[in-house]
Amino acid sequence: MRFWRYLTAVVMGFGAGALYGWSALAAPLQQAFDVRTAEIGMVFSIALVSFTVAVLLAPAFTRLMGSDRVLAVGALAAALCTTLAAFAPNFALFVALFSVGFGTASGLLYSTVLTIAAQSPRPQLVTPMFVTVFGLGGVVFGPVWKILAAADWGLTALLPLSALLLIASLLAWFTGNRKTVDGVQVKQSTTDSVSASASASVSAPAKSATPGQLLHIWLIFASGAFAGLMVLGLAAEIIEAGPSTLFLTSAVLAGVALANTTGRLSGAAFGKAADSPLNGLHVSALITLVGLTTVLLAPQGLAVGIGLVLIAGGYGLLASTITMLTARQTRPADFQRHFGLVFTAWGAAGFVAPWLSGIIFDRYGDFSLAYLIAVSTTVALALLVWGFRRRL
Repeated sequence: MRFWRYLTAVVMGFGAGALYGWSALAAPLQQAFDVRTAEIGMVFSIALVSFTVAVLLAPAFTRLMGSDRVLAVGALAAALCTTLAAFAPNFALFVALFSVGFGTASGLLYSTVLTIAAQSPRPQLVTPMFVTVFGLGGVVFGPVWKILAAADWGLTALLPLSALLLIASLLAWFTGNRKTVDGVQVKQSTTDSVSASASASVSAPAKSATPGQLLHIWLIFASGAFAGLMVLGLAAEIIEAGPSTLFLTSAVLAGVALANTTGRLSGAAFGKAADSPLNGLHVSALITLVGLTTVLLAPQGLAVGIGLVLIAGGYGLLASTITMLTARQTRPADFQRHFGLVFTAWGAAGFVAPWLSGIIFDRYGDFSLAYLIAVSTTVALALLVWGFRRRL
């Protein structure tokens, strides 16, 4: 039974992670509804806000229903929303179904999958595996959607994801535990990017973070996430703003999702010494700035693809080390509540970055100003981390 439970969780995480491949649907969305880049960015922005809310509420659903039932219902809702979104007659309904519906279901599935990982006999092994699977959803579905869109599937390119989620829902329903509610709560269940091996190495402080410290961490996360979420939301639009091919766009989308996943897992390397998360955040800022410099100097073709991959990798490392930084500043009993507050920074950055970048492109015809804003927020990240180190 444990095998089927883990298999179901893997499939769920993979399907939920398709959200990170979203930008491949930008072209068919424009063709279907004649929307501008700002509106395309808003689709991802609203999805991230919905994802954030779902992650914060997921523990309550797990206590009420048990993780297996949450997976079954969440996957069914995701399958239904993506199926209906594929045939949405207007843009507003597509946003409601994909951004709100699938975004919420994706967050619910992600959080619940990590809860199952944390309850496993070997969470330090299972949790990184599940985090990786989530990232691989974007690696696979981004290029697949791009290829299907090129073959004139339009928004019906969503249907393979719908089928996968429906199968996963049935698997969870018929193989899950129907009799018990396993509402065990662990810190991994509310994080954007948890690495169990990193979490396990965090020593608990004697007292929890002050409101000022939590605000400082919130600002670090919000400023650092801007560049990465801009890329994850608009990667296809950025690549196709200049000369491009289907192969290049698909390869960059896969590279962005893979770099994001690799960055998250690499956070484990910064979990040993007391100030290691801060070192990781500085490395994240450096990688992101190198990527932004690349896209500013060579904003077309393969060079911009390399820059986007670097930015995504820096973002992944940021998301992982923020979790460890928060854990080092708060007692285990307070972690879930405190990180829930910090996690809203991700939702805030996710709402602003793709939407604002889309507005800039619509007005000026390129993303240069958006890149410069991202440079400023990344520099702010480095300065905020330096300031946090001084107050320790």
